[in-house]
Amino acid sequence: MQDSKIIAHIRMLDARELNRFDDFVRSPFFHKHEPTRRLFEFIYARMPYEKAAADKEIYEYIFPNHEYEESKKYRIANVMSYLTDLLHRFLAQTAFEGTLTEKYCTIKAAQERKMSDLVTKNFKKMRKELEKKSDKGATDYYPFSSATEKFFLTDNRRRKKKNTELLMESMRYLDYAYLIRKLRYFAELLSNQKILNIESNLPFLELILQAVAANRELYKPVTPIPAYYHVNMMILGRNETENFAKLRRLLADNYDKLSEKDLSEIYIYCINFSVMQYNLGDTNYLAHLLELFKNAIAQQVAFVHKNLQSTTYRNIINTACRLRDFAFAREFLTVHKQYLPAAEQENAFNFNTGNIEYSEGNYEKALDFFRAVAFTDYSYAVNTKSIQIRCLYELEEYEYLLNFCESFRLFILRNKQIATYKKKPLFAFLKFLQKLLKLKTEAGFVGRKAFEKNAETLLTHLTDPKQTLANKEWLVEKTREIVDAD
Repeated sequence: MQDSKIIAHIRMLDARELNRFDDFVRSPFFHKHEPTRRLFEFIYARMPYEKAAADKEIYEYIFPNHEYEESKKYRIANVMSYLTDLLHRFLAQTAFEGTLTEKYCTIKAAQERKMSDLVTKNFKKMRKELEKKSDKGATDYYPFSSATEKFFLTDNRRRKKKNTELLMESMRYLDYAYLIRKLRYFAELLSNQKILNIESNLPFLELILQAVAANRELYKPVTPIPAYYHVNMMILGRNETENFAKLRRLLADNYDKLSEKDLSEIYIYCINFSVMQYNLGDTNYLAHLLELFKNAIAQQVAFVHKNLQSTTYRNIINTACRLRDFAFAREFLTVHKQYLPAAEQENAFNFNTGNIEYSEGNYEKALDFFRAVAFTDYSYAVNTKSIQIRCLYELEEYEYLLNFCESFRLFILRNKQIATYKKKPLFAFLKFLQKLLKLKTEAGFVGRKAFEKNAETLLTHLTDPKQTLANKEWLVEKTREIVDAD
């Protein structure tokens, strides 16, 4: 079938959305183009199964009274385009329905037509809805500010005493919406600058941070404002530990006052900060990281329950394993498998089960699970082979281990998907693993002084902060085990 993009997009709708889109297409209010309706009918009938259709079959269905000719098949593309536009309108309508923006548009339309009773009625409804809503965000404050302005324009002649209060209210909610959005965008930009190691001018950043700090009590009830303020201060490195602690308390006590989007984003900032601090050597942040993951799960945060990616699934289980919280790791492994994309579930389950078995010291079992892992991308290959190496070391399969390491080295060298900066720590890991094996072989066969000197030299290199090295902790741990055992 031509133009498979529209078909792919329609397939991405869930069952309820698909039924609603069917009603939308059939509604004469939204469009009256019969060929577009028939095209969707043709696609909808084939939704349960994949079946390619010839241009002639499509043409004869959507233009039943016209004979198919090769020169006229462009008409199919035209109708596909109309259906694409209709899908876009449906998605916009779906996102619009039930929001405060929809109510504002009703008020605006009524105000423009001088329907003052409708303006007043809908404004009161909108105010009640805003007051009931606990997780208010910029998308709530901004339309209410605009609606207050329209109500003021309608009502000001009858209620002159209320004029000042209405304008102040409109301005206050406009400030909330502006501050939330500016602080959110600042956090995103500052985070990107840090990752990409670039600098750019951010107008009003300091003024806004100062304004929020100077009016803490005023903005405290508007949870996204202090939340994003602490995020920005944390990213800027200003009292970062204190701001991180405040964010954790806020997420624990006031998570229900943040929109789904804001809650997810703030969790991700805290998680990224914890990972960064842990990588810098503060091991306390590993416990903070697991606590954040557990709270995110308990609070039904979207990136865990609705949009769980295999990397997040792996990171949560890996963090639990490092802290030896195996009960949680196994529970999360089983319960949250269903939230992964269907095509990735078995592979992710096998890899992470292997990781848990390895962490518990069940090396043979771990290798069995890793053999079932398909290398769907380079990260699966790198992570799987890296743990397989550690399993082989623990099982003292040294000859096989050396051959395995050489094949891994060639894999890294030849793989063009792995960025150069990611290859360097992997090559360093393999180099120091060979030194570790040499040290283990030397134990008991060389003089004590020579052995201690070699061990000290290896540990010095491994613990050098400038050394970019994969599996550093494991190498240090195994080196110290050899020294203690000698």
